[in-house]
Amino acid sequence: MTAIVIQHNFIENHLTTDEVPSERAGVTLELGGNRWLGLIKLSFINH
Repeated sequence: MTAIVIQHNFIENHLTTDEVPSERAGVTLELGGNRWLGLIKLSFINH
């Protein structure tokens, strides 16, 4: 279930706004073209 929430908030554009919800909320992570891989790399950097 957590992966679905992550995908919704950080990976996919919302259907009505065509923006990633986290970016619309002001969270800019610069994850690159492969957003899943970017999140994984970011998690290792911060540990």
